[in-house]
Amino acid sequence: MEAEQQTPPATRDAQVYGIALGEGSGTAVFELVMELRRAGIRADLAFGGRGLKGAMKAADRSGARYVILIGDAERADAHVSLKDLESGEQYSVPAGEATAWLLERLGK
Repeated sequence: MEAEQQTPPATRDAQVYGIALGEGSGTAVFELVMELRRAGIRADLAFGGRGLKGAMKAADRSGARYVILIGDAERADAHVSLKDLESGEQYSVPAGEATAWLLERLGK
C-alpha cells in the first residue's frame, strides 16, 4: 500500500474480547460475542486453542476494554466473568445480563 501511496483502512479495535476456558466453553463464548455484535459492540474472540496467557495478550493487542471469560464454573452457575483491562477489576455477571451490562459500561 505504501508503494502505491494508499492509506490503509482504519482498524476497528475490539471493545470486548471473548476467551473460552476449557474445551466446552467455545460455543458459549461464540454465541455471546455474536449477541454483542448484534447489539453494536465491537467484539472479537480468541481462536486456536491458545492458553489463557496467550489469549490475554491477544485481548490486549485487540484494544479491548473488557475481556469475557467463560469456563466450566461460569457455565455451571450461568454467569460470565468480565475483566476490565483498564482497572484490572473482575466482575461476575449473570450470562443473560452480560450484553446489557457491557452496553451500560461502554456508554451505548
